[in-house]
Amino acid sequence: SVLPETGVEYKIRFMLRKDQCEIMLDTTGDGLHKRGYRRNAMEAPIRETLAATIADLGRVRRDSLVEDPFCGSGTIPIEAALIAMNRAPGINRHFAAENFPFVDKTLWKEEREAAKNREFHGDYKIFASDNDPACVSLSMANARRAGVDKLIVFEDADAPSRKFPAAEGILVANPPYGQRMMEQRTAQALYERLGRRLKTEKGWKQYIITSEPEFERHFGRKADKKRKLYNGMIQCNYYMYLGDMAKGRKK
Repeated sequence: SVLPETGVEYKIRFMLRKDQCEIMLDTTGDGLHKRGYRRNAMEAPIRETLAATIADLGRVRRDSLVEDPFCGSGTIPIEAALIAMNRAPGINRHFAAENFPFVDKTLWKEEREAAKNREFHGDYKIFASDNDPACVSLSMANARRAGVDKLIVFEDADAPSRKFPAAEGILVANPPYGQRMMEQRTAQALYERLGRRLKTEKGWKQYIITSEPEFERHFGRKADKKRKLYNGMIQCNYYMYLGDMAKGRKK
């Protein structure tokens, strides 16, 4: 038979499990982790879906004060903003099925409008910083594309010496890992400085993801909780320091 390469593109995917083959029509196109706002990224960026996961595990809500002192490409603060305002994460991207002639195109417009009507518009307190001005500039550009640039305060700052914007809040961080020996030692020294700094911030819940197996020793404290997560192919741990919440006390 003849399969002419004309008309709409239909991507077919298949999965083999023992002696069974599942054939699927790809309605998405680019992976769902691609939200459509990150055109460029710094080296080893965190996936948007993982950033959303760690912000959600950090209990980011619409009234949370959030701080990311290692913003990189801005993915964590942007995803925190999307969570806080209840914005559909894929609202600004294209899906393969939008070109399928058997799907009513008005449905896409209707669903996007319905999603916008569910958004929360309030007073956001999201702060992001990095000691690399190029990262800060890139983060601001990505936030503009995501439509949340007015919700996040970006600035150049060194994380261990940064003055926090309030006495209480949620710190969500993806600091450098250091996959090579010299980089690992630099990262470990950074964790020690960060641990000494955050030890004085009693009102801040701290959520940190890293692949460093000895993170707690360098940071100077055992985590209240720990979750295993993967950043791409890198196995990481998500260290949760819950402060008074871990002791069951109310502020």
